[in-house]
Amino acid sequence: MANYNETVVSEELPVKYIEDIQIRISGQQMNKAEGYNLSEVLATLSSFENASKKVYLSLVGKSKFSYEDKEDFTIRLMDVSEGSFLSECKIIYSSVIIPLVPVVVENKEVIWNTVKASYDFLKAKLSAKREGKEVSVNQTASEQGVNVYVDRNTGDNLTINVYPGIPEQALKLVPEFTRISKQIDGQKVNSIELSSSEKSEQKDVIFFDQQDKEIFSKRTFTEDRIFSLKGKIIDGAYSKLSGRIEVTETETDLVQVGNSYRFTVNSNLRSEVIWKQMFLEERPYYCKKRVEYDPSCEEVLKILEIIIVDWDENKWVS
Repeated sequence: MANYNETVVSEELPVKYIEDIQIRISGQQMNKAEGYNLSEVLATLSSFENASKKVYLSLVGKSKFSYEDKEDFTIRLMDVSEGSFLSECKIIYSSVIIPLVPVVVENKEVIWNTVKASYDFLKAKLSAKREGKEVSVNQTASEQGVNVYVDRNTGDNLTINVYPGIPEQALKLVPEFTRISKQIDGQKVNSIELSSSEKSEQKDVIFFDQQDKEIFSKRTFTEDRIFSLKGKIIDGAYSKLSGRIEVTETETDLVQVGNSYRFTVNSNLRSEVIWKQMFLEERPYYCKKRVEYDPSCEEVLKILEIIIVDWDENKWVS
C-alpha cells in the first residue's frame, strides 16, 4: 500500500496526511543523458494531479477548487531520478476531507486507493464491453478493491464487485486516464507506471501500456462479426442505399427490438427489384454494426449504423 505518514502540527491545526506516490515513464525519450521530453512528462504529472484533485473534490462534495482547498490539499514533486523518468510525489491533505460520499475509507490512503480502484474497475469493465460481453456491477462495502467473476458456463458474462461510489468516481477520471495513455506511442514512451511508495512491502501499481491506450481512447469502428436480424425499412433512399430500419427481431443485445436505426446496404447488393420487396415489409438480413466506443459513457458502446451485408431471399415471405 502507499506509504502513509501522520503528523500532528499543533493542537490547533488539523492533522496532515501524506501519501507517497512514485511515477515512472519509460521510453526512448526518457533518459537523463539526452534530457526528458517535457511535454510527455508534464502531461502525465498534470493528469495524475487532476485525477487526485477530482477524488478530493468528490470526497468533500465540491465541484471546484477554492482558495481554502488549495491550503488543505497539495501535491508536491519531491525528487526526480534515473530509471527512465522516475519521480517521487507526495499527496498532502488535512483531516478535514473526511468523506461525504462512500469511498474506500477503511484504508487511510484514500486518494491513492480511490484512483487505483477506479482504474481497475474501468479496465475490467471496458475490456469486457469491447469484447461484447455483458457486465453486471455490484457495489458492496465488503470489497476492498475490484474483484471480477466470469460466468463459467458461457464465459461471456462478467460480474464486478466493487466498493460503493467507485463506478461513479471512475467515470470522472476517464479523461485523465485517457490523457496519460495517449502519451504511449511505443517509441518515445513505452509505458507509464504509477505506484505507491516502493518502501512498502507490497506495491500497488497502475500500469499503462499500448493496450490501455486502446481501452481509454474514444473511436468509431465496424465490427467484423456478422449477426442476423429481422426488420422493416421505414425510410429509404435507393440512390444512396441507405435509410432507417425498424428492428423486429435481433440476436445481439446492443440492437434493441422496436428501435429504428440508420442503415446502409453494401453496394454489391444494389437491386431495384429487391429494394421494392424490402420497403415496409419485415425481412431477415445479415448485418454488421458500426459503433461508437466511448469509455466516458455508462453504456460504453453506441450503435451508429447497421450495415446490411447479405440476405437470403429463400427466407423472405411475400
